Amino acid sequence: MGKQINLFLRQSDLKKIQKYLLDRQFMFFADQITPNPHLFSVTELITSDSEWARFLAFENTFFNYLSLEKEGITQFRPTDHKTETITFSYYDRKDDLFRVRFYYCPYYFENQEKKFKNPDFSLQVDRFFRWLRAQFKPVPDMPTFYYNPDFAPKEWF
Repeated sequence: MGKQINLFLRQSDLKKIQKYLLDRQFMFFADQITPNPHLFSVTELITSDSEWARFLAFENTFFNYLSLEKEGITQFRPTDHKTETITFSYYDRKDDLFRVRFYYCPYYFENQEKKFKNPDFSLQVDRFFRWLRAQFKPVPDMPTFYYNPDFAPKEWF
């Protein structure tokens, strides 16, 4: 079973999270469909021109790619199925308020066999998720959702 945390955040909260990740040598990779399989790194979790998910990983991460064919042209999209990554997505951006999700699965299946990813990376993910839970407060009756109580009153939820 994967791990996830959902947050309601402001831009300043995202900058704080981004600093935490960069201080620990995480890199951000765009989850984009491209004509050539290659890593496309980005400098920020959220950019104004893209709503693509981001993969949070270390520089030496090897990404697997899905091959897609559209109108006779082969294109590629990275997948974190076997890769040591955290998937970051955001939804419902309204002015300075974002709803974001961090997701990680510590294992995958190959030939009907459960295989675990690198335990050192899994430990880094656990630390990151604990840090997020310490920074933000849980939304009442929504156990995987958190918010910044300095910004959003709990009555919103």
